[in-house]
Amino acid sequence: TSRDLNVLTTDLGAKKVYRLEVLSEDESWKLFEKRGENAVKDLSIQPVAMKVAKNCAGLPLLIVNLVEALKNKDLYAWKDALEQLTNFDFDGCFYSKVYSAIELSYDSLESQELKTFFLLLGSMGNGYNVKDLLVYGWCLGLHKHVDTLADGRNRLHKLIDNLRDACFLLEGERDSVEALAVVRVVAASIASKLKPFFAVERNAKLKEWPRKDFLKNCHHIFLDWCLIDELPERLECPNLKILKLHSQ
Repeated sequence: TSRDLNVLTTDLGAKKVYRLEVLSEDESWKLFEKRGENAVKDLSIQPVAMKVAKNCAGLPLLIVNLVEALKNKDLYAWKDALEQLTNFDFDGCFYSKVYSAIELSYDSLESQELKTFFLLLGSMGNGYNVKDLLVYGWCLGLHKHVDTLADGRNRLHKLIDNLRDACFLLEGERDSVEALAVVRVVAASIASKLKPFFAVERNAKLKEWPRKDFLKNCHHIFLDWCLIDELPERLECPNLKILKLHSQ
């Protein structure tokens, strides 16, 4: 098995490849029950255990790690694990292996353009609009030696396909770009270190602007249909590549 389709088809010459999808909620709970044995049958623990299983996003690695760590623990440990999962606490013990696996896959991406595209998705939050991605690609220099919109779209779809091949994006329609929540959060974490960004959730209120020293290092600002009471007199952002501003 491999997280990268190119390793199987190009390096190993595999003729047929089977994609392993994430587990359904039903399958996740069955694996949880199998590995947790009597622990998850405890009536005081089972309701919390079912929520923990659901929050594992169908990732077998995370499910197995959690069950092995928790099956001999008391109820408070299960509740703490659920809190870590809900808040994507990467400093906690449960997400560390998943984070490391995704980070290693990022480090192994075949080109700097692909890494830049991954970090762009990480800075954008939940919504990936293909039309916007095409524009942002030009802002970030991802469409080098491309002169037409049609060629730009082809380059964009190739980048999307490559991230799907690396298991960062879910399978979907040609214009559908979707990632698991845990992948989005890890991508945002990596992007915040390498390409700092500022974003506010859609339809949320911008409470305050970041400090000036942060804005000087900021690469992307996404304020997409958020509530903005006041704009700063001046934005000093020498490293800024993308500014998206929609206000209500």
